[in-house]
Amino acid sequence: MDHAAKWETSFLLHLRPDCVDLGVYAGRRKEPLVGVKSMDIHGPVEDPRLSASEEIGKRASELMVEGMIRKARELLQTVQGPSAR
Repeated sequence: MDHAAKWETSFLLHLRPDCVDLGVYAGRRKEPLVGVKSMDIHGPVEDPRLSASEEIGKRASELMVEGMIRKARELLQTVQGPSAR
């Protein structure tokens, strides 16, 4: 997805907020980020100072867990047959 941009920063803000200090950017919103590419393989990288949040990380984490649960149930169905729940 990205590295140290919107998504990765949002995940960390939710899962490990002790690892994130956006305060280092206080008053520097227009200063270019050093070492952050403007594009990744999926498209533009969003500036975490403007786009990252704990709420985004929480919801994205929930959606991934829900997807894994759905997939696990689907795989169990194929192994156990249609009568399994």
